[in-house]
Formats: sequence, structure tokens, C-alpha cells
Amino acid sequence: MTIARRLIILLAVPLLILVGLEVFTLFELSRIEARSRFVAESRIEALATLGALTRSFTELRVNARDYLLASNQSQRTEARSAFDEDERDVNSLLQKYADHLISSDQGRRFATEYRDLSREWITVARQAMSLVDAGRTPEAVDLVRALRQLPERQRMAVVLHDYADRPTREVAAALGVSTATVRVHLSHGRRKLRGLLEERHA
Repeated sequence: MTIARRLIILLAVPLLILVGLEVFTLFELSRIEARSRFVAESRIEALATLGALTRSFTELRVNARDYLLASNQSQRTEARSAFDEDERDVNSLLQKYADHLISSDQGRRFATEYRDLSREWITVARQAMSLVDAGRTPEAVDLVRALRQLPERQRMAVVLHDYADRPTREVAAALGVSTATVRVHLSHGRRKLRGLLEERHA
């Protein structure tokens, strides 16, 4: 092999390596650009939606508290109106997030759990408001406090079945357990809730 051929090979190999690196770099940059576009287009919107959802749910809780503590009908009417508006906002934002912004199975699971827990809380708040409307404000406050002391599964079972009038099958699906397990949660939850309420009224 002549010196000229050796020099050509010595020059060609690094050039081929550089071309290969350039192709690889361009490929990686296009992947990074696509991923960045995904983040910019969906994840930032998802974070903004979660922020708005958190704010609306916090306002919902404040309005429920204002309703329970209102000293006259005008304050209750104002608090109820704000509660209903915030509930619509929460439901709308949850629907938007579920329909357009979930990008993984884990995200879908978290969204479902958040939706179920928020519905549970709204159901309890509405039950407490009904007690206030019936002139039973102390009972409403006691009910909310007692429900908060139940273990999560028992609380969800009691609220969804007894206060939201959901059939046992739907409660089982929401909790991810069998209907027999729901019945056990209901039995234990009702017994504990009854004991807590009797304790408060003793």
C-alpha cells in the first residue's frame, strides 16, 4: 500500500466518524426538540390546569366553611352561590385534565383518585349544608369532624354509599375492591361514625 493510500485512509476514517457523529447528533437534537415541544404544549398546560384546580378546590372549601359558619340567610345564600360556582369550576377542570392532559397510566390513576376524593368531599359538604338548612348547624359540624376521623376507605365507602346514594358496585369500582369488602368497610365505618357522633352529643 502506498503512502498516498494510507494518507487517504487516515483522513477518510476521521471524516466518516465525524459524519456519523453529526448524523447521530442531528437525530438526538430532533428527539430533544420533539420532547421539548411535548413539554411546552401539554405539560405546562397540565401544570396550569392543576394550579387552577387546586385554587378552585381551596375556594370551594372556604365557601363550605363560610356556609356552615354564616349567621344569617343572606350570608348562606352568598356562600352557597360561590360554592356552586366553584364546584362547576372544579368539575370542568377535572374533565379538561382527564380528557386532554393525561399522558400516562399513573397520571390517569392519580386523576381518578383525585376526582373520587373531591366528589366524596363535595358530597359531605352538601350533606352538612343540608343539616344547616334544617337548623342543625352543630350536627353538621360534628358530622364533618367525625367523618374526617374515619380511616380513608371506610370514609369513602360511607360517603359514597350513604350520602351520595351510589350502589355498592360503583363504590367497589371507585375503591378498587370487591363488593364484599365494601360491605365490611360500610359496617365498620357506620359503627365508628355512630360512636363518634354519640361521643360528641354525650
